[in-house]
Amino acid sequence: MMCKLLHYPNCPPVCDYLGNPPVFWLYPQTSYLLPLQRLGELAGWSRHPSPLGLRIHPEFGVWFAYRAAFLTTADFPLRVEAQRPSPCETCVQKPCITTCPVGAVLPARFDVESCAHYRLRDGSPCADCCLARLACPYFPQHRYTLPQIQYHYRHLPGTLRAWYGWMEEKP
Repeated sequence: MMCKLLHYPNCPPVCDYLGNPPVFWLYPQTSYLLPLQRLGELAGWSRHPSPLGLRIHPEFGVWFAYRAAFLTTADFPLRVEAQRPSPCETCVQKPCITTCPVGAVLPARFDVESCAHYRLRDGSPCADCCLARLACPYFPQHRYTLPQIQYHYRHLPGTLRAWYGWMEEKP
């Protein structure tokens, strides 16, 4: 099983799905830093920006995530999607902007610094979920369950603290 030999200790379902071709894992469980959202955009999977700093998909809204990146020799079926307008363009009320308790969600940009520092505060309502993301009215049928959201958000504070600690140590 080639998949098990190249970087990943347990062969995930994708290896079985692909027929166990050679796979070189780039993310997760490696030291590579990859712009996963940018790679998804280049692949044509998420063409539109959203005020949340995430990409928005015309079918799944903001309820998709990139959880892995790998190189392989496997053949993938070509999937060409028709260009569709961004759901954000037709959103009148923009609840993602009005719901954010710290004002980090802005029409033209996302204030990462304000969001991160607010999430790290003791008792922050955004510590284990993003209230602005939950407010997005598009494609709620694809919304993750609250336990799924909380699972992934619980891991982020440690990453944020490590990042800001690293930044503070730089001269």
